[in-house]
Amino acid sequence: MEDERMDQEAFRTAVLADKRRGASKRSPYTVGLTGQVKALTIRQFQMRLQDRFQLVTSFSISALLGLIIGGAFFSMPETAAGAFTRAGMIFMTILTICLEAFTEVFNKQTLYGFYRPAAVVLANTLADIPFSATRILLFDIIIYFMARLAPSASGFCVFHLFVYLAYLSLQGFFRTLGLLFVSPHSAFRLATFIAASVIQYSGYMTAIFTVKRWLLWIYHLNPFAYGWAGAMENEFPLTQFKCDGSYIVPRNSPGMTKYPNDNPSYQQDKVFTWENVTYHVPVADGTRRLLHNVCGYIKPGTLTALMGASGAGRKTTCLDVLSQRKNVGVITGDILINGRPLGTDFVRKTAYAEQMDIHEGTATVREAMRFSAYLRQPVEVPIEEKNQYVEDIIELLELQDLSEALVFSLSVEARKRLTIAVELASKPALLLFLDEPTSGLDAQSAWNIVRFLRKLADQGQAILCTIHQPSSLLFENFDRLLLLESGGETVYFGDIGKDSHVVREYFARYGAHCPPYANPAEYMLEAIGAGLSPRIGSRDWMDIWLDSPEYKRLREEIDEIRSQALERPAPAQEKSRSYATSFLYQLRVVVKRNNIALWRSPDYVFSRLSVHALCSLNVSLSFLQLGNNVRDLQSRVFGIFWLGVLPPIIVAQLEPLFISNRNTFIREASSRIYSPYVFAIAQLIGEIPYSILSAIVYWALMVYPMGFGKGALTDCAAGQYGNVFQLLITVLMEFFGVSFGQLIAALSPSIHIAVLFNPILGIVLPIFCGVTIPYPTLKPFWRDWAYPLDPYTRSVSAMLSTELHGLPIRCAQNEFVVFNPPTNQTCAEWAGDFVTAFGGYLDDPDATTACHYCHYAVGDEFFLPLNMRFENRWRDALILFSFFVFNFIATIVASRLLRYAKR
Repeated sequence: MEDERMDQEAFRTAVLADKRRGASKRSPYTVGLTGQVKALTIRQFQMRLQDRFQLVTSFSISALLGLIIGGAFFSMPETAAGAFTRAGMIFMTILTICLEAFTEVFNKQTLYGFYRPAAVVLANTLADIPFSATRILLFDIIIYFMARLAPSASGFCVFHLFVYLAYLSLQGFFRTLGLLFVSPHSAFRLATFIAASVIQYSGYMTAIFTVKRWLLWIYHLNPFAYGWAGAMENEFPLTQFKCDGSYIVPRNSPGMTKYPNDNPSYQQDKVFTWENVTYHVPVADGTRRLLHNVCGYIKPGTLTALMGASGAGRKTTCLDVLSQRKNVGVITGDILINGRPLGTDFVRKTAYAEQMDIHEGTATVREAMRFSAYLRQPVEVPIEEKNQYVEDIIELLELQDLSEALVFSLSVEARKRLTIAVELASKPALLLFLDEPTSGLDAQSAWNIVRFLRKLADQGQAILCTIHQPSSLLFENFDRLLLLESGGETVYFGDIGKDSHVVREYFARYGAHCPPYANPAEYMLEAIGAGLSPRIGSRDWMDIWLDSPEYKRLREEIDEIRSQALERPAPAQEKSRSYATSFLYQLRVVVKRNNIALWRSPDYVFSRLSVHALCSLNVSLSFLQLGNNVRDLQSRVFGIFWLGVLPPIIVAQLEPLFISNRNTFIREASSRIYSPYVFAIAQLIGEIPYSILSAIVYWALMVYPMGFGKGALTDCAAGQYGNVFQLLITVLMEFFGVSFGQLIAALSPSIHIAVLFNPILGIVLPIFCGVTIPYPTLKPFWRDWAYPLDPYTRSVSAMLSTELHGLPIRCAQNEFVVFNPPTNQTCAEWAGDFVTAFGGYLDDPDATTACHYCHYAVGDEFFLPLNMRFENRWRDALILFSFFVFNFIATIVASRLLRYAKR
C-alpha cells in the first residue's frame, strides 16, 4: 500500500511538473488556452496548406464566380439604369460569400480531450483568415473592377472591408449553429430558414420602410444587411449618375420629335481453378506486379483461407482478381470453372462479401436479404420459393431474433453476418468470396462468423476467404490455405489438417519448427518474414515452394481436375444474361426499396417539408397581401424570384443522400444485382412524391398570403385560375432542383467535391434570369446565350406574366412622376402622345399644372419590355420541363459511366 501511495504522489508530481506556463493546476490540460490556440492554429494552417486540391479548387471557383458575376455586370453605366444594377451587383457579391459561409453549418470538430473545445474553434478561425482573406480579396478585385464601381483606392478598400466582415460574421454564426446540433438534418433545417431570412431582410428585396414592424428586428440583427448597406453607402456617394433618355418624362418615342431630347439614349457445384495468375497495375513510371504465377483450386464443400503479409493488400487483390471484380490493370493466367473459361455471367453466379458491410440502413434484415434474393435469383424462381430460401438462410446464420431489426441498429458482428446472408440469399451457384469477415470483431464474434462459414461449407458451398491473423482455434476450421508473401508470390497451397499438422509438417521440413504452444497461423507469417521477426532460413520461401513435392502435386491435381471435367460433356448453354431479372422487374423492386427507405427517414422528409414551409412563410410574411402600386409590383417580382431558392436548398440536401446510395449501389453492382440505369431512375422516382408535396406546401403558403391571382379576373388563364399554373411551375422547379442535384452528385466522386459546384446553381443562374439585371440592361454577350439557357428565366417569365397579366396598377402618391405642361395646355394635351406611346396613365388628365404620371396602368406594361409574353407561358413551362428531362438523362449516363469505384 505504501508503495502504491508513493507511486501516486510521484505521478501527481510528474503531471504538475509537465504543466506549461499558463495552465491551471486543476486543469486536466498541460498547456494553457493561449498555448493550445497557438499550437492548433499552426496545425490547422499546415493542414490547409497541404490540402493542395482543396486550395486550388476553392481559389479557382472563387475566381470563376468573380469572372461570371463581373462579366454579367461588366462596365455598368453611370446612368439611372446603372443605379439598379449596382445595387444588384453588390447584393450578388455578398450573397455569394453568404452561401459559402452557409456550408460551415456541416463542419464539425471531433474532440478527444487533447485540447479545449474553445481552442480548436479559435484556431480554426485564425487558420482560416489568411486563406479566406486572400480568396475573397481575389474575388472582390475581379468583380469590383470588371463591374466598374467607383474607381478609387479608398472605395475598393471599404467595399472589400464590408464584404469580408460580412463573411466572417456569417461564417462564425453558421459554424456555431452546426456545433449546437447533433443531427445535420436539424442544423440544416434551422440554418436554411435563417439564411433565407438573412437574404430576404438585407434591404435589397424588401425596403426597410416596408418591413412589418414585428419583423423589423431581423433587419437590425442581420450582418448581411449591414454589409450591403455599407457597400451601398460607400459606392453611391462616389458615383455621379446621369439621367438618360429612357428615364425622361415625357419623352419622344421612335419617330416622334415633340418633346425635348437633350440626354443621350442607352442600349444592351463446380470446381474453380486458377493457374499462373499474374496481375499488373499501372503506376506513374510504368507498371507494377502485384501477383505472380498464383495457382490453386476450390472444391465444393471446402473452406479455403487466403493469408499474407499484413497491409500489403495482396490478399484482397488476389481475392478481387479471382472473383473478377478488378476493373484496373492487366490479368494473365487461366481462371477456369470445370476446366472451361468463365462466362459473362460468372460475377452474377458468385457472391462476394466485402469488408465494409455497406447496406441500406433503413431496411430490415429480412428485407435486405429478400432484396438480394429477388434480384439475384433467376426470375423464373417463384417469389414464395425465394422467400422460403431467405428464411432458411436466416435460420442457418441464427438471425431469427434480428430479422425485423433495422440495419443501422445492428452490432458489428450482426452486420458481418448480414453481409454474408445477403450474399447467400443470391443462392450462388459457384463460389462465395469473403474479404476479412472477422476484421474488427472480438474473439467470440469472430468465432461465430467462422462457425457459420464452416456450416455453409459442410452443406456444399465452396468458400474462399481472406483472413487476418486468426487464432489457432479459428485456423483449424479451414480446409486449405493459400499463403502469399510480399510481391504476390505463392508460399504454400494445400491442406491444413487436424490441429494444423499438415502445414506444420511442411514448414518444419524446411527449418521452421512451430512450437506446440504457438499459433500456427501467426508463426507461418513470422517464418516467411511477413511479421516483426526476420525470415527463417536463407532461402526465399517462394523458391522452396516451387521446388517442393506439394507444388508438383498441386499442378498434377489441377491438370487432373481439368482433364476429368473436359471428359464430361459440356453443360447445356444457358442464355447468357448480365442480370438475373428483367429491367422492369429490377426497377419495380429497387423503387419499392427506395420508397421504403425515404418513408423510414422522417428527418430527411421533415427537413424537406419544413424548409419549404419556412422559406415560403418568410417571403409571404414580408410581402403580405400585396396591393396594386408600383412598389408592390416590384415585390411581386421578388416574391416570384424567391422560387429560385428552392433548387439550391434541394441540391444541398440531396447530394449526400445520392452519394450515400451510390456507395450502396457500387457494392451491389459488383454482383450484377441491378443495372446503373435502374439505380438512377429509381433515385428520381423515389423523390417525386415528396417533391410534389413540398411544392404544394411552398405554393399554398406563397400565393394566398401574398394575394396572388388578382389579374385579368375575367380571363380563365390568369387571375385565380392562374394560381394553378403557378403550382405547375413550382412543381417543375422542384423537379429541376432534384434532377440537377442528382446530376451534380452523379458527376462528383465525393460530397466534398459535389458541394463545390453548388454556387453555379445558387449564384450564377439567378444572375441571368432578368431580375437582378433586367433584360434591356444585360450585355449582348450574356443576352444571346446565358439568358435563354437559364432555367430561372423560364420560371420567372411564366409566373410573372401570368400574375401580372391584366393586373390594374395604381401608383401611390410618392410614385408619380410630376412635371408641368406648357402654358395654356392640359396634361392630356401635352403628354397624351407620350402616354399613348409608352403606356401608363395620367392621374388628372385635365390638370394644367403638376401633372402626375404613373409609369404603368396595367401589369402587362411592366413585363413586356423585359422580354416576357403572356402567350409564351406554356412554351416557357415546356422549356423548363426540358431542362429537367436533360438533367435526368445526363444523370442516367453519368451513373452508367462514372462510378468512381476503381479496384
